[in-house]
Amino acid sequence: MTKHQVKFLILKGYHILKNGVPTKVEDGLWEYLDTLDEKDDSIVILEDALKLSDEELALVKYKA
Repeated sequence: MTKHQVKFLILKGYHILKNGVPTKVEDGLWEYLDTLDEKDDSIVILEDALKLSDEELALVKYKA
């Protein structure tokens, strides 16, 4: 995944990647994240992904 792809998904209204699939969260992102299993590492917050290095971001699973 690239920063360009992340920015594009954010512009399209997506908030997270869940198992590599872009997902919109309608009723509060943090409340939604609180409902997930803490051990679930298949969630990537797109805003946070912009802070990753290009090398780290390349490892993020993304299903276009």
